[in-house]
Amino acid sequence: ASLLAPTALVAPARAQHSEMLPTIDVTASRLFGNTVTGTSTTVITAEDVARSPSATLQEIIAQAPGVQLHSLYGAVGGAGTVVDLRGFGAFATANTLVLINGRRVNDVDLAGIDFAAIPREAIERIEITRGNSGAVLYGDNAVGGVINIVTKTGAGAGKTASLRVEGGVGSFRQHEGSVAATMNSGPFSAAAFFSGLRSDGYRVNNALEQRNAVGEIRYSGVDFSAFFNISADDQRLGLPGARYVDPTLGINELVTDRRGTSTPLNYGAKQGVNATAGFTYRLTEGVELIFDGGVRDKQQQSAYFSAWGPYYVDAHLRTWSLTPRLNITNDMFGLRSRILAGLDYYDADYWSPRGGVRGAPDNIYDLAQRTYAAYWQQTLSLTPATDFSYGGRLQRTDLNAREVGPF
Repeated sequence: ASLLAPTALVAPARAQHSEMLPTIDVTASRLFGNTVTGTSTTVITAEDVARSPSATLQEIIAQAPGVQLHSLYGAVGGAGTVVDLRGFGAFATANTLVLINGRRVNDVDLAGIDFAAIPREAIERIEITRGNSGAVLYGDNAVGGVINIVTKTGAGAGKTASLRVEGGVGSFRQHEGSVAATMNSGPFSAAAFFSGLRSDGYRVNNALEQRNAVGEIRYSGVDFSAFFNISADDQRLGLPGARYVDPTLGINELVTDRRGTSTPLNYGAKQGVNATAGFTYRLTEGVELIFDGGVRDKQQQSAYFSAWGPYYVDAHLRTWSLTPRLNITNDMFGLRSRILAGLDYYDADYWSPRGGVRGAPDNIYDLAQRTYAAYWQQTLSLTPATDFSYGGRLQRTDLNAREVGPF
């Protein structure tokens, strides 16, 4: 399959001044500190996140216009809550593209992004771009819009170090804590963030255990910079199911026991590791080469019990990626020009045994997806008050999937 996504947008540059971002390290985002021309963009800063009374990251994002939430399990900490841009409802996960530091984290299994796995203390800002203008730079899943979460790097001036420790308790035996540490010495910097949450939840069999960690090492020179980032998360969530209501039989479990469960043994668990490394090299004045790659590994386990017996689902997804690109800033025909051109390669393998007996599954789902893309986008400053942007993306996706069984 192939995809050609041309765009041509004209917008007054003056209207964007209130939403312009400060200059950042080019490894953090393909937008390089500028909103996409002609789009509606909201930026949530680290100060906004810290001061927000909202308990979850999804609720903080939902404060932006046009964002809706869909809670799947009613869990604390926002576990399983889906963020929906432009009202796609049940199809939100397939039409809302989520990035971390400019790299897509939407998975081929369409399981959705679990924002609970991102420590709030690690967030530098959140860029929310509505509409499909981000499809040229990032590809599919961007019909509703793009959410780019930029994490803190620890980089600063001089020689500094900081440590922040927080903790809290709440209802239903909730305990949570977080640690944030940063260090900067000359061109080198490091940052580490840890968070944990444990709660029984309101419902029976709705307990959540969540642990997250993010670490980064960075070198920032005059013409060369490099970074290595690694993150991990571990989650286990009880699935209480629905309360049974049948007015014709006079049965209403919701009234008699609001906190009860129809599935006292069902659960879902997830473990993930994500490693990314890259560098930026200034080839000449106004021309930078950015090269980064990474691997994401996600394992999931779940169990569902009924009168017909147990049903187990295991899944293992591993995704490799390479995303080299050029950032060119110069004058063209007397106009200020910004060009971003690059290649995207994603290689995902999904393996999921399912069935009534763990270790001896009834079926196995085997899927492999390879994505190749080339894109190019240019923004010209026609006048001090007007920008013109156009570009295109050519993408090919090869998908091979099969079901093995029953055995």
